[in-house]
Amino acid sequence: MVFAQGREAANGVHVAYLFAQGKTGRRKSHVRAAASASVTSVVRSHMKASALVVGRTYFRLTFADRDLTMPGVEPLVFLGQVIDDGGTEGFVFQDTGSYVRFGSGLEGEEQNEEIILYFMPEADIGAMYDVEELAAEVLESSRRAVAAGHPKLQVLRTGWQNAP
Repeated sequence: MVFAQGREAANGVHVAYLFAQGKTGRRKSHVRAAASASVTSVVRSHMKASALVVGRTYFRLTFADRDLTMPGVEPLVFLGQVIDDGGTEGFVFQDTGSYVRFGSGLEGEEQNEEIILYFMPEADIGAMYDVEELAAEVLESSRRAVAAGHPKLQVLRTGWQNAP
């Protein structure tokens, strides 16, 4: 298969489309470039690309606040390494819901529109966690939340540039 990537901004999140040239033609899968809002621990050694196992579930951890007290966890299945038409190497992950329902988004000629794939350059693999690392990070987040008195999110109607 030959992969090509294009991007467009949607609500501040980069959305990419991955085109795979199969035997019978072209298919389009929704691919999201992984947001760099993920936060990694200072004491954690970063996930290495060589440690990724195809078919295994990994977790992307993000935080809704600057104090890292409100974690968001997204489970993703690792599908493999790809090279796009421009020669850019990267790693593809798929949301767990569509993986369970439809299988790998990189296999087969027909692509279900509900499949969401995430393209991640090697530099961003450090934002992925295995389940043990995730548990430790969420535990630390809960400790920070308790110490901070369980802070609440502020509504920023005037935009991010006015955040305290």
